[in-house]
Amino acid sequence: MVARSSVSQLLIIALIIILIGISLAWICRFKRHAVLAPQFYTDTRGHHWVPCPADAVVIVTFGQSLAANSHEHVYDKAPSKDVYLYFTGRCFYLADPLMGATGQEGSIWIPAASKLAGQTGRPVVVIAGGVDGTAIQQWTSPDSPLVAPLRARVDEAKRSGLPPNVYIWMQGEKDAILGTPPAIYQAHLKRLFRLFPDAPWLITSNSICTDTPLRSGALDQARRSFAQTTPGVEVSVDLDGLGIDYRMPDRCHFNQRGQELAGVAIADAVARLVRK
Repeated sequence: MVARSSVSQLLIIALIIILIGISLAWICRFKRHAVLAPQFYTDTRGHHWVPCPADAVVIVTFGQSLAANSHEHVYDKAPSKDVYLYFTGRCFYLADPLMGATGQEGSIWIPAASKLAGQTGRPVVVIAGGVDGTAIQQWTSPDSPLVAPLRARVDEAKRSGLPPNVYIWMQGEKDAILGTPPAIYQAHLKRLFRLFPDAPWLITSNSICTDTPLRSGALDQARRSFAQTTPGVEVSVDLDGLGIDYRMPDRCHFNQRGQELAGVAIADAVARLVRK
């Protein structure tokens, strides 16, 4: 009787340990892929509301922190009056930090939009949506707290006469850390593209950040394969090519020189897409 009782107790203990292990595995998996509500910058104070321009080039910027307000130099105003931000149903003169993205520092979008306005001879409107530290899987559900507000903002802009001309996807650092295989990353790109299918896409090449000093060949392969099999998608701006001289001390985000060079490269690529 005592032996049976001991065996039963051991079986119960073993079962409890197994259940705890399964629970911890699911918790870890949830934490890895959970999409917590991001802390978007939304403070419009200090940003000047103006009527939205006509015949604008509208760019939608999303991805990780390189697309957000995470860089060294804060542009309190743009050198051109022909660059704007669309947010809460209104247009503002473009200035850092951009509402709709995370972070409270500088961005690359003022040099990018200013150069693009000069190249095209048209005003430029930015719709911002970059979220720092995010993996691509966190973007591929239509009800994601990353996707839903950006999609709503884009749809609202379309109703206001500002349909997107180009989507700019800037992401990869998190998946470089996670070691996401090329086939998985490409599959997520396909899902994400279906959520934002109403304009051409420009995808930048970026994976270097702090603990990943070398570019990810796997992500490069996934982006190339996706672009080759998806009409309207171009991979043409190599942000990984901007090395340590163009980065902040964190070896990830751009200093002012990096912001300017990244912005100019993106403007050149977008201008080509708009002229097609």
